[in-house]
Amino acid sequence: MTPDRIAINSVSTRQQSLDEALEAYAAVGFRNVEFQLAGLKDWLADGHSIDDGKSLLDRLGLRSI
Repeated sequence: MTPDRIAINSVSTRQQSLDEALEAYAAVGFRNVEFQLAGLKDWLADGHSIDDGKSLLDRLGLRSI
């Protein structure tokens, strides 16, 4: 399996915030993220937008699968 086919599911990790989690995933080499919808909804409820999420993913070189 090639690295571009491997993803991390955010339900399998603990984090203080979505930003912190995504930064950690990128730092250890993941490029694909499968989001736990409850965590994503919480992040959006905290005042972030979908565009904020897209920008964060782009900045970190990640993509949602």
